[in-house]
Amino acid sequence: MKIEHLSASRIDTFDQCQAKYYAIYEKHMKSDPHPLTVMGSSVHQAFEKVVRSDKTEVDIDYLRDMVKAECKSLEVNKKNTALAVRLSENAMKWGYFRQIDNIDGVEVEFKERLPDGTYVKGFIDRLDLFLPNAEVIDLKTQKKEFDDRILKDRWQSKIYDWAVRKLPLGITGQVTLSYWVLRHRVQRTVFSPLDSSETEKKLMEVADKIRSVKKPIKTPSRLCEWCPAFTICKEGQQFIRTGGDKLGDLRGLKSG
Repeated sequence: MKIEHLSASRIDTFDQCQAKYYAIYEKHMKSDPHPLTVMGSSVHQAFEKVVRSDKTEVDIDYLRDMVKAECKSLEVNKKNTALAVRLSENAMKWGYFRQIDNIDGVEVEFKERLPDGTYVKGFIDRLDLFLPNAEVIDLKTQKKEFDDRILKDRWQSKIYDWAVRKLPLGITGQVTLSYWVLRHRVQRTVFSPLDSSETEKKLMEVADKIRSVKKPIKTPSRLCEWCPAFTICKEGQQFIRTGGDKLGDLRGLKSG
């Protein structure tokens, strides 16, 4: 398979199901996003606009209005709009805007090249500088919190640490990854400069693995319904029909 570039979402998709990766990133098939994904986008866009407004103090009413406006713009239904407002209120209570002066940027785009020539791309929700250290803050509206034991092993965590050190900002110390899981709590993990070198090696290994695939493997899961190839994937349809009872039988099937 080909690699246009690597990103955390692309690697996670490949690990989840090679056939799904092939459908999305090589065949460029598209599907409608999950309603809760759209709700999450509205929260991200509202917070970005609030930070870019250059307000020295942010009050709860202003934040609510911004979230509601973004929900309306993205056609989020009333139930999910109420959820978006409640999650935003949690962020306010937890102090999201207390250190606003340390923000270097929001929706910071990066496109960095690995030694093997592969590009790694992505966006950082918010980057705070405390040179030589830094903190990456990522808003999450998901239903479940992360397992703290594997927080540092997430591709998103590792790539953010690696990428911010490539930016010309003078980050040479620790990088803290803070996931603001708005339904639950703030979860943090810390990286040292040595971690970045290990990440770089693993990224190149992943790139080699993706390029070596000749016949993408299908790995059905509960996420099959949100795959753009679901309507033509008999294995995925069977998995959903049976409620996942035949997961063991379906693992490892290759696409034709």
